[in-house]
Amino acid sequence: MKNRWELLCTDKIIRILIGDNADCQSEGYRLGLPYLRGQDICSLATRFGFPIVYKEDELGCSSRCEMFKAFLLNIIKREMVSNVLAYMFSMTQFDYLTELGDRNTIQEAYDKAKKWALDAINANLFLGKHELKVVNEKFYLVEFQKDIQIEAPVFNIVNMEYIHSLRTRCTEDLSNGNYDSVITKSRTLMEEVFLYVLENEKVDVKMNGDLTQYYGKIKEKYGLNQSSDIDNRINSLFSGLERIVRAIAELRNKTSDSHGAGQKRYDVVSF
Repeated sequence: MKNRWELLCTDKIIRILIGDNADCQSEGYRLGLPYLRGQDICSLATRFGFPIVYKEDELGCSSRCEMFKAFLLNIIKREMVSNVLAYMFSMTQFDYLTELGDRNTIQEAYDKAKKWALDAINANLFLGKHELKVVNEKFYLVEFQKDIQIEAPVFNIVNMEYIHSLRTRCTEDLSNGNYDSVITKSRTLMEEVFLYVLENEKVDVKMNGDLTQYYGKIKEKYGLNQSSDIDNRINSLFSGLERIVRAIAELRNKTSDSHGAGQKRYDVVSF
């Protein structure tokens, strides 16, 4: 096997991913991923740059499983599996849960449905001594019980093209209602820019993911502290920047727990 992601290409795992295998009895609602019709698979594939048509003569696909497998093999080659899984497991895809009523009930149901699907996939991966893990909304296929080695950011990619691409993806996530991802990408952009600046200025900093610490070092380096000697408008600007950094850091910290133990979520439209 050339790529470990190909472990997902079994019939049983694909049926979990397209929603054929799910538990609709235990909780009174569906545990598992949403059911994907042929047209849903086409839309998903097109969204990620692999347009297909739900016809038997296209790609030799005579079933939904075969269609999804063709799509899966394509995104494996393009190293996009984590992005696709993050989208498929995102709360916006579980719109049928809105029928349950209040937000807390929906959140609890979503966490259970997502966990059921992940556990079901890992049960099928177990014999191959691998497991699917989620860390900071990224999916990793690793050897069973092996720690995930996450490489440090490569800071030389922080340029205008990178910033614009991340901003564009944030806008897309916002349009699609994937608000957790918007917060995560905003935090990622801040962190990488801060560390890029500090690295270039040769400022020693503890690499612990603390945005407020990074921004504090930048304030100290560039003299961005508020002062009575500075125009009030500039002081307001400095204060506003610090509040934005602190808010993004706190939002991500409070919502990053994979089991949904953060504070109550709010719909953006309600503001």
